[in-house]
Amino acid sequence: MDILEKFLRKVSYKFPKGYPDINDAQDMLMLEGMLKEMGIDLNEVTEEDTPNLPDDIIKLKQDIQSLSKFDNLSFVREETKKKFKFYFKGIDSNRKSRLEFGKQVAQSLPQEEYKIVRTSGDEESPYFDIEAGDTTYRILIKTFGKNPFDTDTDQKEGLVVFMYNILNSGIDLKPFNKETIQSNAEILNSAVSNSSLFEGLDNKSVNKVKFYINKIITSDLTTATKSNLAKLNNPFSCANEIYNSYPNKKLTRKDIFDQIRAMGSKLCQVPPDKWNPGDVYIVLDTPDFIPNDLAKLNALFVNDWGSTNSNLVSVSLKEEKAQPGRAKSYLDNLVRIKGLEGKPFNLSNEELEWNEETLKQKVRAQQEAFIKKVEGKGIDLEGNWNDLPQDAKQLRTKYGSYKLLEFLFTNSKTNDPRKDILALISFGMGLSGINPTFFKITGTASGESANVSKFPASSTTTFNENPKFTNSPNAGGLNLDTNIAVLKGSEIIGNKKESRKFRTAGSTQVAIV
Repeated sequence: MDILEKFLRKVSYKFPKGYPDINDAQDMLMLEGMLKEMGIDLNEVTEEDTPNLPDDIIKLKQDIQSLSKFDNLSFVREETKKKFKFYFKGIDSNRKSRLEFGKQVAQSLPQEEYKIVRTSGDEESPYFDIEAGDTTYRILIKTFGKNPFDTDTDQKEGLVVFMYNILNSGIDLKPFNKETIQSNAEILNSAVSNSSLFEGLDNKSVNKVKFYINKIITSDLTTATKSNLAKLNNPFSCANEIYNSYPNKKLTRKDIFDQIRAMGSKLCQVPPDKWNPGDVYIVLDTPDFIPNDLAKLNALFVNDWGSTNSNLVSVSLKEEKAQPGRAKSYLDNLVRIKGLEGKPFNLSNEELEWNEETLKQKVRAQQEAFIKKVEGKGIDLEGNWNDLPQDAKQLRTKYGSYKLLEFLFTNSKTNDPRKDILALISFGMGLSGINPTFFKITGTASGESANVSKFPASSTTTFNENPKFTNSPNAGGLNLDTNIAVLKGSEIIGNKKESRKFRTAGSTQVAIV
C-alpha cells in the first residue's frame, strides 16, 4: 500500500460518502485543506501558463513582471480567446483589495503601448480591459497561494484566545500598525514558546496558530498593508475587549466548551452553533455537571456583558466585515427531519447534462411556480420576472436557485413561504428561540475597541418589512434582501439588514451566501 492510499484511507471517514469524491467541489476543498495543513499546496503544482497563449498576452505578462511592484505575477490561464486570468502570488484575496491592486497594475503599464479601456466596478470581479495590438482583452485579477496574513477559522478564533492569554499575563500587546508591528511581532515570537499561553485551545488549533505566527514573523513586516494588519487587529480587538471586561479568567474552545455544545445540539436536534453561536466561552466558574435540560443548560450563561452571576459567557467572534451565516445547514436539518438521504436540493448529474433548450423550459416552469407560490404572501418581487438568461451557465444557476427554494417550501413545517424564509435567515443568525444569551463581539480593522452586541436567551425574529426577491435575466441566481427585528418576548431589541444570494457553487452544489 503506497503512502497516498494510506493517507486517503486514514481520512476517508471525514467525507460524507466515506471517500473524497473528485466530482464534489466541497470534498475537493476539504481534501485541499487537509493537504495544506501538511504543507502541500495543490495550487503550487499547477503553477504554469495555459499552452500557446497569444503573443500579446505573453508580452503583457512579461511587461507586468518587469515592474518591481508586480513581479509576483505567477502564471496566466486562458478562459476564452479574449479573456485571461492573471494569477498574482500572495496578494490579498479580498475582492476590494484585488480591485485596487488591478487598478494599480493597469495604471503602471506604459501608456504608449497599452490603452486601458475600462476597469471593473466595485460590485464586479476585479479586472481591466486593455488594448494590446489590434485586440481588446479582459484581464482578470486572481490570487495564487495564500497571503501569509490570511487566516482560517481555527486561526482567527485561536488568535483571540492566544492574545487574551498574552494580555492576561501582563504583556503589553498593542494594536497592530506600522509603528508597533515589529515590537508586537517580537512579543508573538516569544509567546509562541510558552505553552501556558495556548490554554483553552486543542492541539490542532495550537499547531495552526503557531504555524500562522511563524509565517508572520518571517514575513517582510515593513510591507504589511492595512488589510494585512487588519487580519491581526480583528482578533486583537476582540481579545482586548474580553480582557478589559473579564480579566484573569479562562477563555476556551475545548473540553467544557465541546461538552456543553454537544448537549445543546442533542437537546435541540440542531448543529451546535445553531443552538448557541458562541465560538468561545469565558469560564467564570466550571459547572459541577452539565444539565440535560435545555432551560438549565441555557441558565449556565450570564445574561449581561460584564456580569459574573453564572458559570459561563458565550462569545460569538466576528470580523469587522464579516459575512452573515450561510444557513445551508438549515436545509440539511430538513433532510434529517424528513428522513431523506443526501442533499436533494443540489443539482443532479442528469440536470447538469440538460441542454440550453431543456434548461429554458425547466427554468420557465420553476419561475412560474415560484411566483405563484409567493404572490400575496407578504413577499415582494422586484426586477424582471418575464425574461430568462440566454447563457447556459446562468440558466443552470437560476434553475438551482429555484430548486433549492422549492425544497425549502415543500419540506418546511409552516406551509407559509414568508415564515420559511424567516426561519432560514434566523437559523443562519443563530436565533431560533432556543439559544442561551450570547454576545457578538465584532473586531475592528484598526485594533481599537471591539463592538459588543447582546442576543438574549430565547431571542426570536420577525420582519420589519416584506422580504424582497430580485430577479434579473442578465444574471444567474436570485437575490433576497430584508430587514429583521430581533425580539426578546414582544420587545424589539435590535434591527438587522440581511441579504442572501441563491446560486450554484460548483458542479452540483447550490449555495446560500
